[in-house]
Amino acid sequence: MRCYPVTILTTLEEYLMTEFIVYDALCGSGKTTKVKNYILDNPNEKFIYISPFLKESYKLAGIEYEELDDDVVPKISNLTGLLEYDETNPVSKLRFKYPDRKKGRGSKETSLSHLMSGGFNITSTHQLFTHMSINSLEGAEQFTLIIDEALSVYEESNAVGKTEVKKLLEIGILYLDQDGITLRFDRDKFGINSDYKGDKVEGTAYEPLATMCDLSQLLLIDGKTIVWEMSADMLRKFKKVIICTYLFEGQLFSSYLKKHGIEYEIDKFGKQPQEVKHLFNVIDDNHLNLIGADDYALSKSYFEKPSTKQGARDVCRKHLNTVMRKWGAKTDNRLFTCFKADKSFIGDKRYTKNWLPFNCRATNEFKGVEHIAYLVNVFPSPILIKAAHGKDTEFNDDIHALGELLQFLYRGCLRENKPMNIYLPSSRMRKLLFKWLGGEFTNNVK
Repeated sequence: MRCYPVTILTTLEEYLMTEFIVYDALCGSGKTTKVKNYILDNPNEKFIYISPFLKESYKLAGIEYEELDDDVVPKISNLTGLLEYDETNPVSKLRFKYPDRKKGRGSKETSLSHLMSGGFNITSTHQLFTHMSINSLEGAEQFTLIIDEALSVYEESNAVGKTEVKKLLEIGILYLDQDGITLRFDRDKFGINSDYKGDKVEGTAYEPLATMCDLSQLLLIDGKTIVWEMSADMLRKFKKVIICTYLFEGQLFSSYLKKHGIEYEIDKFGKQPQEVKHLFNVIDDNHLNLIGADDYALSKSYFEKPSTKQGARDVCRKHLNTVMRKWGAKTDNRLFTCFKADKSFIGDKRYTKNWLPFNCRATNEFKGVEHIAYLVNVFPSPILIKAAHGKDTEFNDDIHALGELLQFLYRGCLRENKPMNIYLPSSRMRKLLFKWLGGEFTNNVK
């Protein structure tokens, strides 16, 4: 459960001062280099860089690290007790720090807040940032926030149970705002029969719920599903926000910014599909691709529907083995994806360790992999789409699906500009990929 103490921005200027820019470029086009150059060209600015993975955040900052028991640990000098830096990385001279609960400052959130108040350059993860209290971002107006890949700004929430929400709505303690989905908490109706003169919610089990409602962070979708939304004020507190991704306008983060009236500039640059088209060796086999012939085949609902679930699992398991054997793909040179619930069945022990989530981003751990099976047909969550609904937030399912596909494929050897063997049985996903390779979806690239 998230609990955010309330901070209210008091002047219009505070909402207008943050500059938002999106570096929108295909993987391997130099987004990281552009970010590094920006940091080095502006040494008097203060920076917070966040990435989905801790390891990647250390790499950009030039912090030396080691991997211990599935954990990534920064190296500390035995002589000085200080962080060790990779001096071959020019960003290292800015001496980025990282939040660490082991340094006697409580939680990582408290540590990050302390580093901000000290004016240090900071590197961290999406997960920590989105869990921050808005009051922990004091001094954010001095910082440029650099976001590697789009943030997850919506999540289905268990902050309050469905039955309890219904009851609280019936008695009026909870009510819906004018948009019809944002939950509000009426503090005046809470403990209405009490003679206590202070805040009757403070210190009770309902305080976190009330606080999230105060910050417009809980949405009621279709009258039954609670969705958490990151407070847009967290981003507005920064001097500048730079987002590094590809096909940004096919992402919920784009709809979220539009919904909250946040204008952004898109800087499109880098490689175009025609330049890399020859690297995509997509299997063209009617038998192997038959399972994905329908436009909705291999979608999440397809794998969940009793009439198609087992058949889809069986065929995908069989074909995964067929294509990997056909390619002669060794254990360390293959990846596949499917929905997590189907992973063990389709992977069938032999390939389970080669599985990655279909929405995996921002890791270079698999850049040598040449053989990939992509066994899903991607559609965005209807619940989260409704949560992002607002002014000018039309959402393109196809661009979203294409972006997810390309992000996954570019975890492999494509980012090294090397050919890749691809099994993509969904006819819809193949069509999107071929349209992209033909130059669609990429207008206005510099």
